[in-house]
Amino acid sequence: MVQNQLQRQQGVDHPSTKFRDLCPFLNARVPPNFEVPKFKRYGSSGCPTTHLKAFYGDLNAITENDEAVIRLFQKSLKGNALDWYASLDSHQIRTWEKLSQAFIDRFSYNLNMAPRRADLAALRQKSDESLSVYVGRWRAMAARMRNPIDDEEQISLIIYLANPSISRYLISYPYVNFSQLIRAGEQVEAGIRAGTIFPWPHQAPIIKRNKVEGKSFGYGNGNGTTLAQRTTEINNIIAYT
Repeated sequence: MVQNQLQRQQGVDHPSTKFRDLCPFLNARVPPNFEVPKFKRYGSSGCPTTHLKAFYGDLNAITENDEAVIRLFQKSLKGNALDWYASLDSHQIRTWEKLSQAFIDRFSYNLNMAPRRADLAALRQKSDESLSVYVGRWRAMAARMRNPIDDEEQISLIIYLANPSISRYLISYPYVNFSQLIRAGEQVEAGIRAGTIFPWPHQAPIIKRNKVEGKSFGYGNGNGTTLAQRTTEINNIIAYT
């Protein structure tokens, strides 16, 4: 009693530990034989409407059971979103429609977060990232645009924004699809690892002379492959992709 009075005087507000207060939807029941799916969990970022669609799609046979859907929704939340769910007044939220609308209202600031061209232009390849992974990241963001751009323009932008160490080897061929682009990038990356081509602009080309014929050859470690020859090899590989 004394401790509670001191806490009130000090402004300390401890939440109730009563079961009915800890569980905002105490009366909601989930069918005993229902196998709970492994939901993708929402924190506070990302489109709330997309999360609702994914959650509802995972419920299968119990979508008509509002009480069960409401109770299970917390399993698809984490962080700030889970805190929000725990703070709800179960007397005001009695249907799934009201809960889903309250959820959208709470996280509506994420509804207008579709990427723009400026966002794509800022999405550059990381120094330790392969081209195939970078292309995957790029396409995932591009797919969320309200006014998507076609594959041809995407490929051109990806080449432009890729690491200079490989992009200069990719600009000489009109790629028909992403598979061709990725295949060419893998060949360039393999060449850089093997030392048969140099990673521009971090290392200048090493030109060696053939003393017998007086011809210039060799990039990177001097293994005898010129830039033009390497580009031709890559183009030949692409042509058969």
